[in-house]
Parts: sequence; C-alpha cells; structure tokens
Amino acid sequence: MNSRKILILSLFGFQAFGQSKPPTNLELYALLYESIFASFVTDMPDSSSRVSLIALDAANQENWIAEEQWIKNFQAKGASVYTADSAAIKNAVSLYYRPVVQKVEYTRAGNTINRTVRVECYLKCTDPDNRVLFSRSIRESTSDRIKNKQLPLIENPLIASTRAKKPVSRWQRLVEPLIISIVSGSIITIFYSYRSK
Repeated sequence: MNSRKILILSLFGFQAFGQSKPPTNLELYALLYESIFASFVTDMPDSSSRVSLIALDAANQENWIAEEQWIKNFQAKGASVYTADSAAIKNAVSLYYRPVVQKVEYTRAGNTINRTVRVECYLKCTDPDNRVLFSRSIRESTSDRIKNKQLPLIENPLIASTRAKKPVSRWQRLVEPLIISIVSGSIITIFYSYRSK
C-alpha cells in the first residue's frame, strides 16, 4: 500500500515539475551578462571604486539589458557607477562595451523545442589615465528544452532580441511539398489531357 502512495505521489510530483515555467529569454540574457561580468571583473583594478559605463553603440536600444546587470553587480562590490563619459569623473575606471551578438534561436526536437540564447560583448577597460587595461570579446550561451505551449511565455513582444523565428513543425515540412506535388501533378495531367484531345 505504501509503495502505491509513493508511486502516485512521485508521478504527480514529476507532472508538477514538468509544468514549471521556464526562465524567460530576458532572464537568460541577464544571467549571461552576469556571467560576462564575473569573467571581466577580475581583470579590473581592485581600487575601482568609481566605474564609468560607456556604450560604444549608443543607438542600440537594448544596451540597458547588460547595463542593468553590471550596475547592480558593481554596486554590490561597493563601487559608484556612472553611465556617462569618464572624462568628467576623476579617478574613474572606464568600461566601454558593445553587445555584438544578442539572440535567441529555436530548433525543433520532437514535441519540444531546443532554445539557445547567445550573447557576445566587446569590452575595453581603461584606467583614469586612459591606459588600456584590457580589450576583448566575451561569449556566453545557454541552451535548454521547452514545450511548444511555453513559447509565448518566454518571449517579450516589446524587446526584439527576445523573439526568434518559430521552428517549423514536422507536419508543416511535409504538407508544403505534398501540396506543391499535388498541384504540379494536377496541372501536368490537365495539360496533357487537353493536349491529347
């Protein structure tokens, strides 16, 4: 009797676990930018109590995704963060950045979808005397598997980089060539039937 209860509870537990909401694409971007922060912050001077974040591509309207994470992390380390050019800020370390790649890709995997989120960011750090401390690109990515019905829950319609082309189902891949074959075959049959008369 106890083994039945355990089996039933474990089945319900697995069903509840399978229905959990996956992280949104925006949340995954935040995690990836946090990982990028962890990989470059060790190369910055320990005395970086004042940091100036400068976007190299000011026209990019999605710079805030990286900036928000980095400001939070710098402040947690006790640094003052400025989002203006460091020329006006004495003794500030300048961190120039440009998100090069920030995208989501979906591929079909049976009844589920494989989601890959990629981020690549170019970074250049200079000290208050404008000497380059480091300059490099850092890439991070993560992949997971989601259910088809969860796709609308993970995208943000207001943020372009959180949306991606939906994968084509196996049924759709088979139907289109089938329709083209039927239409082409019908046209050829009609053409030759009228021609022979």
